[in-house]
Amino acid sequence: MDKVVIQQNQNFQIAVRAQGERDEKLHQVAHIHELSPYTMMLASLGLCTCVVIQSYAHHHGVDLETVKTTTIYRREENEETSGPGDFEEWIEETIELEGDLSDDERERLIHVGHQCSIRKMFESGVEIRMS
Repeated sequence: MDKVVIQQNQNFQIAVRAQGERDEKLHQVAHIHELSPYTMMLASLGLCTCVVIQSYAHHHGVDLETVKTTTIYRREENEETSGPGDFEEWIEETIELEGDLSDDERERLIHVGHQCSIRKMFESGVEIRMS
């Protein structure tokens, strides 16, 4: 399991904590070299989501203090097939919002967060062409 927790305040200051597959617990990330390929992928999703939500709140006068995303990469062997490399993989995402927010504002911010471009790429898939 790989896990990344991103927290961003209303001043757009960001804290990143990560836990790679071999790590025992989350640790504060000070430099990108501390991230594995999977935690980099999770960090990109979490950071994009936080920035989109916090930017929307800032531009629309929503009293959002902090947004926190937790993303976890999961991978399980597929027991129904027997070939090597047959597995199911997915990302779990949790979004937490702190501030004096109405239920409608919370719902709107979560919806806006789901418009993050990294999330859209994951959901639709992106072809990679070699040049």
